[in-house]
Amino acid sequence: MAAVPAGRAAEGDACADPFHKVFTQVAPGVVRIGSSPGTSSGLVVSADGLVVTHRRLVKKNLMPVLFSDGRKVEAKVLLRDQNTQLAILLIQPPAPAEAKPGADAPPAAPAEAKPSADAPTPPQTPEPGAATVAWTAVPLGASADLPVGAWAATIAYPYGTDVKTRTTPSLSAGLLSARGKLPTKLTYEGDLLLTDAAMNAGSEGGALVDAAGRVIGILCEPQYHAETKTALNVALPVEVLADLLKRARENPDPPIQEEEETASSRTHGFLGVTGDQRAPGCRVQIVVPDGPAAKAGILPGDTITKIGDKPIANWADLVEVLKTTKPGDTVHLTVKRPGNDEPVELDVELGAYPEPELELPQ
Repeated sequence: MAAVPAGRAAEGDACADPFHKVFTQVAPGVVRIGSSPGTSSGLVVSADGLVVTHRRLVKKNLMPVLFSDGRKVEAKVLLRDQNTQLAILLIQPPAPAEAKPGADAPPAAPAEAKPSADAPTPPQTPEPGAATVAWTAVPLGASADLPVGAWAATIAYPYGTDVKTRTTPSLSAGLLSARGKLPTKLTYEGDLLLTDAAMNAGSEGGALVDAAGRVIGILCEPQYHAETKTALNVALPVEVLADLLKRARENPDPPIQEEEETASSRTHGFLGVTGDQRAPGCRVQIVVPDGPAAKAGILPGDTITKIGDKPIANWADLVEVLKTTKPGDTVHLTVKRPGNDEPVELDVELGAYPEPELELPQ
C-alpha cells in the first residue's frame, strides 16, 4: 500500500488529515471578542479562564466573549499592554439566577416551627443558577522550536464569519516564512513571526499554530503597505504571554474610564458600514442590516470615494466627515462599485448611533 504524503489524508479518511487534528485540538479555545460587527479574535490560555486578545476593541471593563458553540460570557479586562498591543481578560462566572417558586417546591414551614434536635441535617444544595462556565485552553508551544519553512496554520475569526450563525473559527495553512525584525508599523520591537497562512482584519488575537497543534504565536493586525498593495501576516511569539499573564494576575491595570467610550455619548450621525480601517481606500465589507446605508442601497464591496464634495481616501476621512453630522442629516455619497465604470451616487439619511449588542439566534 502506498504511503500517504505528509499533510494529506488517505482517500475516504478525512480525519487522518493532520490539519483537521490541529483544528479540533485548538479551535475550542479560540473565541470571538466584542460586539458585532466590530469583533476580534481571542485565545483562552489558562485553566483559570485568562484570555488574550488584541487590545484594539477592548474599550470597556467587561467584554463579551463568544464561543463557537454559541455560549456567550463576559470577561473582565485585567491588562492592556501598549508594547504588544495585547489585552488580557478573565472570564467571569455567570450571575446566579433568581430562585423562582416551582410547583414541586415544598411548602414553607410555619414561622413558629423549630427544627428538632434529633432531626437530620438537610443536604446542602447549590444556589439556583450557580452554573459554571466550561472552557478549553489552547495548548501553548514555543516559537523557537519551529524552524523557518515548517508548516504553520492560523486559526481565528476574520471579518465575514457571521456571529449569528455560530460559525467555528477559520483555519488556513501555510508556512512559517520568516522570523526576526520585520518592516511593520507595530510598537513591538522584538522578533516577529511571518507566515503566508491567510489572515484578515478580525483575525488579530487569534492563533498561529504548528503542525502538532501548539500555539506558537498570537496574530497581529495585518500590516498593509499602500505602495505595494500587499500585506504582511505577522504574529507575536507566544513567549510574550508569560510576562503579560504574570502582570495581569499580580498587578492588573486600573479600570477603564468608559464615559467617553459608550455609544450613547456619540451624537454624530450613524452610517452603518464597516470595513478594514487599516487597508488603503474606504472599501465597505459589512453593511449593517436595516441601517441607513443598507436602506440607501450601499452594498458590500462598494468603495466610498466622496461625501458631498469632500474626497474620502480612507476610513479616517470618513469618520472625520461623519463627526460633523447629526442624526437625521442627509449626506450625498459617491461610491465605486465593482463592475460599474461610472460612479454610483446615493443619498443617505443618517441615523442615531446604536449601542452594539452581540445577539445570538435562539
